[in-house]
Formats: sequence, C-alpha cells, structure tokens
Amino acid sequence: MKRRYFFMSAAAAALGTAGCSSLGRTKMPSGTIPSRVLGKTGIQVPMLGFGSHLNAKLKANPRLRDRMIKTGFEQGIYFFDVY
Repeated sequence: MKRRYFFMSAAAAALGTAGCSSLGRTKMPSGTIPSRVLGKTGIQVPMLGFGSHLNAKLKANPRLRDRMIKTGFEQGIYFFDVY
C-alpha cells in the first residue's frame, strides 16, 4: 500500500471510529484550528488533533471518554486518534 493511500484510509478510519454518531447531539465547534496539507496527499489536517490511548481507566469509564471527545470537538478539534 502506498503511503498516501495509507494516510487517506487511516484518516477515514480515525474519523469513523471517533464516536461520530454521538456528535450529532452536540453543538458545532466554536474554535478554529489552522490546518495544513498532509505531505503530497492533498488532505487538509488540523495542526492540533486529539489523541488518547485507550487504557484501563478510559475503558472503565465510557462517559469520561465521550466527554473528552465532545469537549475537544466543541473547541474546534476535528482530527481524533483514540486508539
């Protein structure tokens, strides 16, 4: 797999698994985060993303996980890597 296709599929997978179904109930982001083009892929990615390793504490507390993701989204973050 070429690197550009890997990044495209990884970005799509990250957005698809980031709890997007619950985002429909939240308000739209109020913050604005500058973005850049990812290498030669042409994909616009934010300069700041949200990353969180799924450890035992987060596995045991799905409400905390949801709150962290929703808060980030409400502040303008739209790139999530939660696994």
